[in-house]
Amino acid sequence: MAKRRDSKVWLFSFSDLAFLLLLAFTQASTLGDKVLIGEIDLPVVDKKTKISKIEVKSTISYQIAVNKPANDPEHPYQIIKIVGKKILKGKRIDTITLKIELSKLKHTGIQRPILIPDKYSLSKDTITGISILQQIWNNSDKVLVEQN
Repeated sequence: MAKRRDSKVWLFSFSDLAFLLLLAFTQASTLGDKVLIGEIDLPVVDKKTKISKIEVKSTISYQIAVNKPANDPEHPYQIIKIVGKKILKGKRIDTITLKIELSKLKHTGIQRPILIPDKYSLSKDTITGISILQQIWNNSDKVLVEQN
């Protein structure tokens, strides 16, 4: 007779708790006051495609990398500046520094950067990054899609 082990305890992690809270909030919105919940679609980048090959119409653009925690969990973000075909990676920064740097970029007239989460980054860091972008570029709810 095979022994049954309860080895699936790890399934109830913090991300599962966050998902359950999201479900609870969506149900709570039907009880009274309207609860606004954001929705995001995270793109999957094909392993064969390199981000540097994406054509950018302006000569300077920015991306916000959300790195995996690895050795520096307090500094998950990295501002990447793309000038033509050159990719200039900044040092890893924390949430407060990200907010300050993005505010400076906004005041110089730079368009909203793209947030690029690492496959192994924490979802809380990605959501925080999205929230900061939304706070700073609060008028950018509309996106122009250009078809080829």
